Amino acid sequence: TRLPLGWILDSLIRGVLPMAARTSGWISMGGARVSHRTVVIPRTSNLPRVTRIARYAWFTLVFNVGAILLGALVRATGSGAGCGRSWPTCQGVVIPEMSGATAIEFMHRAASGAALLLVAILVVWVWRGVPAGEPARTGAALALAAIVVEALIGAMIVLAEWVAEDASLARVVAVP
Repeated sequence: TRLPLGWILDSLIRGVLPMAARTSGWISMGGARVSHRTVVIPRTSNLPRVTRIARYAWFTLVFNVGAILLGALVRATGSGAGCGRSWPTCQGVVIPEMSGATAIEFMHRAASGAALLLVAILVVWVWRGVPAGEPARTGAALALAAIVVEALIGAMIVLAEWVAEDASLARVVAVP
């Protein structure tokens, strides 16, 4: 037996594909009998729908993981000195010539700056859209504090020239 194509497409659009068995022109769904010609799809879960703000928060998290992985690439390739002793610019310019260590370091800086912007937008959105006292507000504020501290550590490492192969005690304390 086959289900009508319109019913299947509507189910996919709504994000619901309930278990259904077609018997003699009727579809049985969760104890209710509905004509297969009628597109009535009940919500089959009591789980809350993912809100736009939650999807944005997940996107921001994934983006931040990518920025962290780029930071690991900078460290692994020894490209930390790729932008020289200038921050937030790279070699004294906003967009440097992309080659070697400079390209790797610049990609990390650009991704980190974008991540900071994404977190700032998330904080504003959460504070405007989530009631006071909700854990999301605390989480957003902590995320902003953490990324600002990380940016300041990155700036300190660059300006103090604790980059690339530097093994000084100050570098070890700042970035173990």
